Amino acid sequence: MRYRSVQSGLIAISTICIAILLLAMFYYNKVQQKQISSVMEVTRQNNAEMIDNILSIKQEQANAVIHENSAWDELVAYIKDPESTEEGWIYESIGTMRESYAAADVLVFDTKGKMIYHNPDEEFENVNFFPDIRVQKLFEETYKRHYFINIKGRVFEYFGSTVVSGNDIQTRKEAPSGYLFLIREVNSDLIDDYMKSLGSIGIGLAQNSEELKSIETEKSDMMFMSRPLENNIGIAEAYMYFWAENTTENILKVLNPMLFIMFGIVLLMFASVWIYNRIYIIKPLTDTAEILKTENTEMLDNMSKKKTEFGMFGNSIREFLKQKNEIHDLYKRMEERNIEMQQQNEELTYQKKEIESQMENIKVLNLQIMERNKETERKNVQISVKNKQLEEQNENIRKLKSELEQTELTIKSERISLKLANTELHNNQNYTTRLLNVLNLELTPTKQIFKDFFVYSRPKNKIGGDFVLARTIDNWVIAGVGDCNMQGISGAVLSAIDLYLLNDYISIRKISELSPETILTELNRKIQSTMGEEFVTDIERDGLHLSLFMYNKNTMKGLFAASKRTMVIARRGETTEYYGDNLAIGKIHDERSFNLIPIQLQTDDIVYMYTDGCTDVVGGPYCKRLMAVNFKKEIAKRQNFLLAEQKNMFGRFYDEWIGDLDQSDDITMMVFKI
Repeated sequence: MRYRSVQSGLIAISTICIAILLLAMFYYNKVQQKQISSVMEVTRQNNAEMIDNILSIKQEQANAVIHENSAWDELVAYIKDPESTEEGWIYESIGTMRESYAAADVLVFDTKGKMIYHNPDEEFENVNFFPDIRVQKLFEETYKRHYFINIKGRVFEYFGSTVVSGNDIQTRKEAPSGYLFLIREVNSDLIDDYMKSLGSIGIGLAQNSEELKSIETEKSDMMFMSRPLENNIGIAEAYMYFWAENTTENILKVLNPMLFIMFGIVLLMFASVWIYNRIYIIKPLTDTAEILKTENTEMLDNMSKKKTEFGMFGNSIREFLKQKNEIHDLYKRMEERNIEMQQQNEELTYQKKEIESQMENIKVLNLQIMERNKETERKNVQISVKNKQLEEQNENIRKLKSELEQTELTIKSERISLKLANTELHNNQNYTTRLLNVLNLELTPTKQIFKDFFVYSRPKNKIGGDFVLARTIDNWVIAGVGDCNMQGISGAVLSAIDLYLLNDYISIRKISELSPETILTELNRKIQSTMGEEFVTDIERDGLHLSLFMYNKNTMKGLFAASKRTMVIARRGETTEYYGDNLAIGKIHDERSFNLIPIQLQTDDIVYMYTDGCTDVVGGPYCKRLMAVNFKKEIAKRQNFLLAEQKNMFGRFYDEWIGDLDQSDDITMMVFKI
């Protein structure tokens, strides 16, 4: 007889339902891919237009800041004659540009490209924003410039404009009187500002094309766009990139109907499986349980007639019930036999208890003997361990004694070597100091040179690389402060060489041939020819920093030039700072030269000349650099005191500022009264 398989029916129904589900999912996938592709293209175009509009608006905002904050007629007058313009107007008109647009610096140049004003943020005081660019060449064909420059891994955005009168601000037909630049850094604050304008679009900054490709690979599952940040000649200095998630409502509109269709298919599949199980599996299983419980032979006969696995199972149940009755009879006979066995077990149990009682007594005796043996063995082991420990301790004591004797000999030898080294170092320092004093003999400040003066020197080590000089020729006084950017003996040796070259040049020239900027330029040439190529190309040292000031005692005319230094003049409660050029003596290889700053002096003006250690020394409650701004405040506090009192006050100030820290640089200051 051939029986129909329940398992084959289940497999057939499941196979049909799965095939229908796969076909529906395949159709849904095709529709979804087509919709996503079209939506992504529209979204990408909209995002690109929005990004370009935002960048254009931000550029127009910067140009608006330049035009709204600049009084053009006053600015033209300031470029032509900086000393004729009030300082308050500069801070109110030009200076507010940096604050209103979070700029790094605002700079003004004349038509020759000379910088006549800049107002940097403290963080960017020492940044050279125009390292190799001729400013006047940027505006040969236009009156506006917008570009980017990457300076040591930091990207800066430049907004430049030619300066004309207020009447010609729109047409720009006049010849420019100068150039105005607004510079800001492309940093996290600026990017956050862009992200607020763009909404859900993310923004980042890549330093080069390789970094941009790496970031684009990481965000391959997103919409990715980039814009090059080009310099003044059209080369990308960095890249600004944008990304957005690939989400859209149109995809959900296609997704929802397909989800309902798939849900109906799955529901139909499970309903079919449930009905099939109910008829061909659950009902026969229920009948089988009832037969096993009641032993109903009529139901058993009906089950055996069915042409399924349960029909075959009915014959097995019939055989099972027969074996069950036979086992029941066998169980009764076993119970009778168990009763007999129980009686025999009770007798054996009594005998067993007697034997166990005797065995227990024997075990107690054996345990007592074993405990005594273990105690004896334990004591023997302890004695053996203590003997070994004593032997090891004696051996360690002998080794320590030998090592201690050897260490004492080594310490004595090192003390002798250290004493000899300290003596030699002390002799070298004394000799270098005497050599520097001899070379500086003619350039030492005296009361015959200055009306009143003081020199405050605080080297980092016993001797340092800072020096001061003062000399008179006819009615002219030459004063200067230098820093060779090295400390200790090496700094003192370089200072001695610089002083010798400087004094030699001044001595062989007439006073009419001397000017601070020519002295600095000639000193740069002499250092390069004297020190050789190795010193000139040594990138670990940045040369000599020197400020020179000359003035005529009769006419009160002053001339100032400096290498990476500034000078402060205090007059009737106010202080004025004069800036030197960002050029290091001994490191200038091109045709760049120093600029001369003329100054008209008045009686009782106090001149403050100092090295960078005065402003860069580390200390205070937060262990930070003093900074030039704070140093000028200290000068303003003390300018009305006598110079002798000022020297003591500056000494106490630096004692408190440095505190328990190690001094980070040489400190030298020369102050004199006109």
